[in-house]
Amino acid sequence: MSRFRTRGLVAVIVTSPLLWQVAVFATPPDWQPSLALGSLDGTAFSMVVFDGGDGDELVVGGSFVEAGGVPVNQIARWDGLAWNSLGEGVSSSVRALALLDVDGGGPGPTDLYAAGFFASAGGMPANRVARWDGATWSALGAGTNGPVFSLATFDEDAGGPLGEALYIGGLFTTAGGVVSLANYVARWDGAAWSPLGDGTNTVVLALTTFDPDGPGAALPGLYAGGLFTMAGGEPAAHVARWDGAWSALGDGIDGDVFTLVAFDEDGAGPQPAALFAGGNFLFTGDGAASYIARWNGANWTPVGGGTNGPVQALAVFDDDGPGPNGAALYAAGDFGMAGGASANNLARWNGGAWSALSGGVNDVASALGSFDENPGNLAPPLLFVGGDFNLADGQSANHIARWGRVPADGDADADCDHDLDDLAALVPCITGPLGVPAPCHVFDADNDSDVDLLDVAVFMAMFTGA
Repeated sequence: MSRFRTRGLVAVIVTSPLLWQVAVFATPPDWQPSLALGSLDGTAFSMVVFDGGDGDELVVGGSFVEAGGVPVNQIARWDGLAWNSLGEGVSSSVRALALLDVDGGGPGPTDLYAAGFFASAGGMPANRVARWDGATWSALGAGTNGPVFSLATFDEDAGGPLGEALYIGGLFTTAGGVVSLANYVARWDGAAWSPLGDGTNTVVLALTTFDPDGPGAALPGLYAGGLFTMAGGEPAAHVARWDGAWSALGDGIDGDVFTLVAFDEDGAGPQPAALFAGGNFLFTGDGAASYIARWNGANWTPVGGGTNGPVQALAVFDDDGPGPNGAALYAAGDFGMAGGASANNLARWNGGAWSALSGGVNDVASALGSFDENPGNLAPPLLFVGGDFNLADGQSANHIARWGRVPADGDADADCDHDLDDLAALVPCITGPLGVPAPCHVFDADNDSDVDLLDVAVFMAMFTGA
């Protein structure tokens, strides 16, 4: 456990002209090993981060009974180290997840809501939608008479007396046991169900909130997508807006909409966010748009040539956290190309071009979510992908995989890049005992429990790009 304590060596490192040439070498995003994550024995359809009392965990819902070999019954939570159940789980497939604090920031906690095909949760009756408070399941009244495919939270009067509520969409015509109370879409306020006008004329598959003018005068709205062609008794081709009344988005879309998400392509720039719709369609009312389209509040536009097959999930994810790249839009589905280039069922849109996620996955991807497995360090969250696949870029990954940046050797502050902060941490590692005062093991390139000249040479070359 010896250490070089030569002042001359320290002086060479600190004063070397090479340091003036140091650049930041970021660890590139890639698929992460699946051994620790384990696998699901069926398809994942939805993901959300929830703190049920043990800190943030990634909750995954779908059609599976085991996660990492643990019995979970359609819904599971991943804490970064292991899978755990949510009580007894639910009796059938989970298709959507959402979080809601029904007392709007009051003393009550934020709870997790799950929806899908199930008839019971935690062994008790719960028709297609249920609430998990971190310890127990409970029903939302009489639930619905058909499956629920989408959930979203929305404050219809933007700070008024109604407060935030849970909105559901699916294949149902009653909610709370009341006939004709809900046509494929309904609201739960924490105590009772209510309709959204006349609803739609058939299935709602996607719900999200979106403010088309950013901080402008217009209030945000709840946007619905699906198989429907009418909303509130008026034409609305596969996508519509609810803000207390239904309205169409131009002439809509010519096919089914599976997913909706808001994304700001220029980040902090002047351009407001747009609404992105993915699904099984080729045209909007404003022209061609291959399986994905953008609504700016006034018209539809294509997204860089789109994909060559249906888009089933969309998510916004920043692969370098506070780094310079900014967030991007990620698309998952059943396609082999995006923007005219190979992209196996997954692709990334940065606001100007599509790119692949290495080799992608070998079958349909149906769920996307982000989660920070190590909140104590500076590494950014990882993107989690769920679906029918068993390989990610040729590596074993049964129904779930992780994409992103993780700290590499020499990354002393675990921020997924090599820079002057890491060089500063190297100096005490060659003058003091192992691990004091910096995480010296990250500099031990030859794994001999000693940071010496051989290790210094390796990492000086790494930091300077030599």
